[in-house]
Amino acid sequence: MTMIATEGGRGDGAAPLRPGLDVAVGTLGGINGGDVVSVHVRVRDGDGPVRMFLYFDGELVETWSSERIGQWEFRPADVTPARHAVTARAVDARGRWGGASTIVDTTFLPGAPPL
Repeated sequence: MTMIATEGGRGDGAAPLRPGLDVAVGTLGGINGGDVVSVHVRVRDGDGPVRMFLYFDGELVETWSSERIGQWEFRPADVTPARHAVTARAVDARGRWGGASTIVDTTFLPGAPPL
């Protein structure tokens, strides 16, 4: 899996909007017309360092730490053509946590069986 930091943290000193972390996850498939799926994870309203966990279909596929809150992109290898549940969870330095899930449909990828 490839990780790319795409944005820094909030940095405005504002108080959190809620007690937990604000975590969002989104996906983009067929990058450059190919069979690559990109997973975007964003964490806000926390204090670094942050510990991240990424799950595909309930299976932990990646963990990482970052010194600051921000946004990351992942390109998991060997994603089979199907519908997958993608979940991101985060815990910050103060023990606050948050999570988000989405469904990604990869049946459009090259080599997918006809529906």
